[in-house]
Amino acid sequence: MRNPKLFAAGLLIVMGLGLAVWGDPSIEERMSQRSEELDQELASREKHIDPGELLELLYNTSVDKRLFDVRDEAEYNLFHILDAERVDLQSIDDDFASTIRKKQVVILVSNGEERAELAYRRFRVAGLTAVYILEGGINHWLAIFDKGIQDAKPQRDDTRQYAFPGVLGHRAPASRPPVELAASRNFTKKVKGASAVKVSGGCGG
Repeated sequence: MRNPKLFAAGLLIVMGLGLAVWGDPSIEERMSQRSEELDQELASREKHIDPGELLELLYNTSVDKRLFDVRDEAEYNLFHILDAERVDLQSIDDDFASTIRKKQVVILVSNGEERAELAYRRFRVAGLTAVYILEGGINHWLAIFDKGIQDAKPQRDDTRQYAFPGVLGHRAPASRPPVELAASRNFTKKVKGASAVKVSGGCGG
């Protein structure tokens, strides 16, 4: 009769070898497996925050946050929001996600929403939950805080809609508008735990 303990030990060895050969599912495989769930999350728009909410968060030193710009380097250098960190989309993996503190809020920015939504998927399957997207991206931000178009409609299209006189980086006034401009926006706050925090006059980040 076959020894059950030896059989069990052999089975564990075979399973261990299988994991060593095949490894854990990649970020892309996990995104594919969870595509329906992530599609529903994004379709709900509950993770897309108004530019006014992001503006308040930038000045709110009580909210631990990181702002990631997932555009190409050339686009980022032309203009970006102050304190935004540029990150390549493909570099967002489990190791990168592990650098985010447990209660830290992540906000993602692209020209529109398409690349930011891809980054959102990568962060989500890497285990993060407090991940948000700037509604309409840089195009929407500039329409409101540079051009003064308060009723501008957010678009998913990631094509840059505005030209710049040079490589401005974060030196343009629209990189950090006055926090008072957020008061002119009518929006629902979506970042959990941030609505009850009093906005200070300092800079966040």
